[in-house]
Amino acid sequence: MAECHQCYTWGDESAHPVRAMTKSAQILRQCLAVTCLLLAACVSTPPVDRDMHYDTGSLLSGDVFAVVPADRPAPVELTRVNADMRAFLREHVPSHLGQEKKVERILRAILDDGLQLDYDNFKTYTAEEVFYVRQGNCLSFTNLFVALAREAGLKVSYQEVEVPANWERRSDTYYYNRHINALVHLPFRGKQAVDFNMDEFEASYPRRSISDNYALAQYFNNMGVHWLEEGDYARAFVYVREAIRLQPWAAYFWTNMGSLYSRAGYTDRAESAWLQALEIDDDPTAMSNLARYYASAGEQALADWYTQQVETYRRQNPYYLFELARTAYQNEGYEESLAWLEQSLQLRDTEHRFYRLQGLAHLQLGNKEAARRSFELAARHASSESERGMYNRKQRLIAQASE
Repeated sequence: MAECHQCYTWGDESAHPVRAMTKSAQILRQCLAVTCLLLAACVSTPPVDRDMHYDTGSLLSGDVFAVVPADRPAPVELTRVNADMRAFLREHVPSHLGQEKKVERILRAILDDGLQLDYDNFKTYTAEEVFYVRQGNCLSFTNLFVALAREAGLKVSYQEVEVPANWERRSDTYYYNRHINALVHLPFRGKQAVDFNMDEFEASYPRRSISDNYALAQYFNNMGVHWLEEGDYARAFVYVREAIRLQPWAAYFWTNMGSLYSRAGYTDRAESAWLQALEIDDDPTAMSNLARYYASAGEQALADWYTQQVETYRRQNPYYLFELARTAYQNEGYEESLAWLEQSLQLRDTEHRFYRLQGLAHLQLGNKEAARRSFELAARHASSESERGMYNRKQRLIAQASE
């Protein structure tokens, strides 16, 4: 039975993105750890009250893994810069350049001129590690950029980005990939996002700055998932517990702790960890795992209730509805696609891609005026001049065809 893990993101104000215009810009969306669902909604009361069999102290004790409270991962510096990295920076980024030019040169050095990093969704490294192994996921790449940018005198922080839901299966586990990038604070242009995935990143995506401490917690969370996949449950526990120590109110860390217990065969502890996640933030992935757990335990009323909660969350995620619309469009169900798009636009009416697909569906149905209006709205909400130009050209072509 597949288990779900999670590391998802919330948003803040927008920022202008700088994207890596290179071969490595084809990097797929990663990110931090894993899950099955990205959702948000209010939660009603379950049909049966379930008490946690184990309190948080017991769940974090490590006794079942022969781990003691003092066992911790080796200290980690995500953005440590060594002598080799400083020499690399001096070679590729002259110190006299302005801040925007430094950003461009650092990106070019990381992706093309110097390191030519390769993307690997399942490899999480510190800045120093990725400098030598030359591969990693988006957290790894962002660690390196943040480290080099700060060394070059730039003010830069981590940023979580809420990208559309994306699932990836590996072995018997579904991973839900989330995204992280960097946020550069420029003196005259304000905040500028630096993203390694130009194909997937949109300036309209909700995002928020996060602290180095939070990024470090996500690193430990990722490493915990890595060791879980390797079957080293004791080491996985130490890493996930460290993530919780750094950020105890991150519900998805508790969700991953529950998945670890479940994989190791301690299902009663897994239930308590998932319930703890719900105590913190009504975590939908914990609900998905609990639905499966209660179904296997023969508690069908609870299983059905949690399954319904998951579906409710799904239907309140505009990007989930957009995926349904896109699937319907690809299957030539244009009316169905428009119905899903209407729901997604009710939840998020500033996403130009929703209007674009709406316009294409209208064209397939022969509704040229409706298509023109959709492309007009897509142009209004587009995040770049090139996108606006594309939508405006579509409007002109529709007008010419109607003459």
